[in-house]
Amino acid sequence: MKNASRVLFLVGGIISCVAVFIYFITAAVYLNYEPSNITFEGPGVDPEVMKAIAQGIGVFFLIIGIFSIANIILAFIARNKESKVLFVLNIIFGFLSCCIVNSVGGILALIASNRVEE
Repeated sequence: MKNASRVLFLVGGIISCVAVFIYFITAAVYLNYEPSNITFEGPGVDPEVMKAIAQGIGVFFLIIGIFSIANIILAFIARNKESKVLFVLNIIFGFLSCCIVNSVGGILALIASNRVEE
């Protein structure tokens, strides 16, 4: 299980690297949204509300991108060091950054570290 967690940390770090770029590009698209691009004008469609929703989505992707940067750092550090704190942080930031691979790696690493101590 120890080797499986190391591989999952590596894969999770690589996936998080790709995800950072995707999250930041998506955040930039939503944060630069202009309501003049709307071609549908119907009841209940307010351009200012649409712009506020788009900016909220952009901020959401920006926050997830920041969590992914922390996830990258933690994944590569935990791959080489055996620390329960790093494993728990990988689980937390794996879920916060939507990279479940790191969370699974952290869970497997915790299980493997508990088996070694007994």
